[in-house]
Amino acid sequence: MYFRLSNLNSMKFHIFLTTVGVGLMMALTGYPQERPKVGLVLSGGGAKGLAHIGVIKAIEEMGIKIDYIGGASIGSIIGGLYATGYSADSITKIANQLNWIGFFTDEINRNNLSMNGKAGRERYVIYFPAERFNLQLPSGLSAGQNFSEIYSNLVWPYLTVTDFQTLPIPFLCVATNFEDGNPVVLDHGYLPDAVRASMSIPSLFTPVYIDSMYLIDGGVSDNFPAEAVKAKDMDIIIGVSLGSETDTPYKPGSVGGILYQTTFVRSRTVKKKNESLCDILIAPDFAGYGTMGFHNADSLIVLGERAAKLHISELQALADSLNKFDQVTDTGNAQPQSNYMINEIKTEGLNKVDEELLISLLQLDIPGIIERGCLEDAIQRAYGSLIFYRVSYKIEATGNNNTLIITVDEKPPQLFQFGVHYDSDFKAGMLLNYTQRYGMAGMSLLLSVDAIVSDYQRYKVENLIYTGWNHNKSNRKDRLSWVPNIGISFSYQTYDPYVYDSIGDIISNFHYVQSCPEVFLFYELGNNMNFNLGTNYQYSAQGPNLVRDSVDEATTNTLKFFGRLKYDSYNDKWYPESGAQLDVGAEYGRIFDYDESKDQNFYLYYLSASCALKIASKFSVVPRLYMASLRGNDPPWDNRLFFGGVNNTQIDLQVVPFVGYNFMEIQTKNLVVLRSDLQWNFFGNHYLIAKFNIGNTASQFDELLTDGNVLLGGGLSYVYKSLVGPVEITVMQAKNRQLKGYVCLGFWF
Repeated sequence: MYFRLSNLNSMKFHIFLTTVGVGLMMALTGYPQERPKVGLVLSGGGAKGLAHIGVIKAIEEMGIKIDYIGGASIGSIIGGLYATGYSADSITKIANQLNWIGFFTDEINRNNLSMNGKAGRERYVIYFPAERFNLQLPSGLSAGQNFSEIYSNLVWPYLTVTDFQTLPIPFLCVATNFEDGNPVVLDHGYLPDAVRASMSIPSLFTPVYIDSMYLIDGGVSDNFPAEAVKAKDMDIIIGVSLGSETDTPYKPGSVGGILYQTTFVRSRTVKKKNESLCDILIAPDFAGYGTMGFHNADSLIVLGERAAKLHISELQALADSLNKFDQVTDTGNAQPQSNYMINEIKTEGLNKVDEELLISLLQLDIPGIIERGCLEDAIQRAYGSLIFYRVSYKIEATGNNNTLIITVDEKPPQLFQFGVHYDSDFKAGMLLNYTQRYGMAGMSLLLSVDAIVSDYQRYKVENLIYTGWNHNKSNRKDRLSWVPNIGISFSYQTYDPYVYDSIGDIISNFHYVQSCPEVFLFYELGNNMNFNLGTNYQYSAQGPNLVRDSVDEATTNTLKFFGRLKYDSYNDKWYPESGAQLDVGAEYGRIFDYDESKDQNFYLYYLSASCALKIASKFSVVPRLYMASLRGNDPPWDNRLFFGGVNNTQIDLQVVPFVGYNFMEIQTKNLVVLRSDLQWNFFGNHYLIAKFNIGNTASQFDELLTDGNVLLGGGLSYVYKSLVGPVEITVMQAKNRQLKGYVCLGFWF
């Protein structure tokens, strides 16, 4: 703890002079005088700022009423909550329940992504936005999307307050003008934006544009705004300074610590000056704690409370002197609102994106009363479209009218995306993707080009035309039309499948090539469901890789018509702890250039259903059901059902996974599989997963439950969720099969 005895004596003396002087005036005049005003200053300091909560708790217990709060960076976050009426206990609950990593990043809840958004988000390791093929890198790692959403939700009752002097406790925070490096005092405006600006650490967070200035973290210029609070006519200043031992030589530690020290070194001189303005300076000892340790919330709060109690004599003297005054200082007169009547909606920041698209994504009934949860869902829907870096809102009150202002930061229309993957079946591969978003004739179009470079080449070009986003412009409400969206694609793939004998040994290997143009209609039924109707024309060819391979050369031309319904509410695609998945569909196919003695028509019906259930804090279970039936007399090889392998793949064949068997080991016309995965998240991103499955195959569907070929298998997997995708190592075995190993690295594509 940084504190000097001389400072202690001077602080006590100043409090004594202030209170005695005011008391003398009362005695001489015979009239009650105003109570001395107490300001509270909370410095920046990353996760260490959670100690502010403990200090506030101690101040509350002493009965000291704060008349003004000022903060920088994390101090503005805590101070803003206290200024809007939260108690120390309430802020403690928020700190313990909040996902701080998600709070400071732009991580998207998977259920806020569309079905197409889910598929695209879960294949790539890195992406680069571009415009006219010029890379456009963001000005920070995070645009502050989740921060804006969560903080706006927390201070919801006071969103229309533009003068922070009128809050339950008057408030200011400090940011830094990015252009000249000078401090900017924010005591008016839109509270979430002001706090967001005050905590915008350069490079980690994008600057915030307020009053024609780009603002960054207040700690860069003034990490301890005591002077700004003193200027609000405060008589006594209580300051909480984080890491004030500035005389101690700095030793480089973590990357986060180095970045923090580099960013805030300029404000050290100002900080020393402002600390001298404090009557009571509280400086917790953070030995063993860093600026990124938000997981230590409870311990940091306790540290703050302990540090405050080291100044119990000064705080008690202050409380006693203030209690002599009957008159209570007026607080802010702003009235909290539970809901808002919104009369109009406006948008800001749109450039290439059509306003009607944004309005329809929000799905708000305006004019009308807007509740907190309703608006939060609307913002998440718009952000989940992946069109914007950031979507935020503010409510502007003019007389009796409230205007909802939606502000967006558009992403560039082009994306270059990359993924890498390795597994025991397909070996190493790299995914290269180019995505282009553009508008035409009032519609939104999304072009995607995939190239997978591996032993087995795959290419796909897809253009999605979103016509269903049009809506009634007259009332600006969500009235999504049932005009279907349209998809057009062309794919090409190669693969060298193995042929196995009855005990799982390889007999031969052959080469397979497929090309397929496709046209389909699709309906987005919310974020978690879509329905497709379409047709494709599939050309395929197969032949032996080696002369000894017993595979005949053949070509097939197939015209297909299909319908498919998909639902996906998993919180994580690969290792979910909640949610469900459903994939049900039917196909009709007509085969050309085929043996005329055989049925040239076939029908395929399939169902895949699963759910994830959390059964304990670290355990979840994922039961799955797969059923499929192929009707037709001996259809070609690539239209049959295949059985085996650990995971689903993205190749365009009907493959049902079965742990313990080789990938695509069994061909059949009818199958049913029951599988259950028991997941143990034993530490951080590390999992152990026990997998068990039982299945049956048969030539006739009605034999699946009475006869057929009953199969058993299981395995144990270790999984680590890395930045480049899951790392999975599996040991597995099936009935009448040898023990097998399987390795997978990276997202599937």
